[in-house]
Amino acid sequence: MSPNGDGLIFYNAALRIYAPHDLHAELRNRLDLNPTLSAQAGEIVSDPAAPTGKTFPADVWLVVAPVDVCRPINEHLSWIIEKARPNVAYLKKLVESGIHIDIWCTCTTNGVAALISIDPTLIASLAHLELPVSVRFAALPQLGGTGVSSFLGSVPSRDTKQQKNK
Repeated sequence: MSPNGDGLIFYNAALRIYAPHDLHAELRNRLDLNPTLSAQAGEIVSDPAAPTGKTFPADVWLVVAPVDVCRPINEHLSWIIEKARPNVAYLKKLVESGIHIDIWCTCTTNGVAALISIDPTLIASLAHLELPVSVRFAALPQLGGTGVSSFLGSVPSRDTKQQKNK
């Protein structure tokens, strides 16, 4: 529930890694995390919230913070930071090799205005990770849930890194 009781607000955060499928076992071992989702480009999304026939546009490995969706976003981000922090050098190496990694947050409401307020200490910790943080806001009057497909968002192009360096 929102703090003022106006409606429902659900939060989620995930570490998304768009890496070739043959790296997924290495990711699991190096990060010591079981992915919430590991999929290859072209696989059909098996999330009931996704449109029928939707396919994964790229190979993806992601882990969603196992925090109740009714808890504040800070708790979700804290979990992601705690898991990513010991692996900063490894994640940076992957990014330098051209793999897109980000922290993907969602805020889903049943139509009420939503606010994301991130604790300053978490902002500092996120900056230390040197990973982009993306936030998706969605207002769904029928608010049925927040499936894995909500973490797909837009797939970054491989040219994104090259465009930044120009």
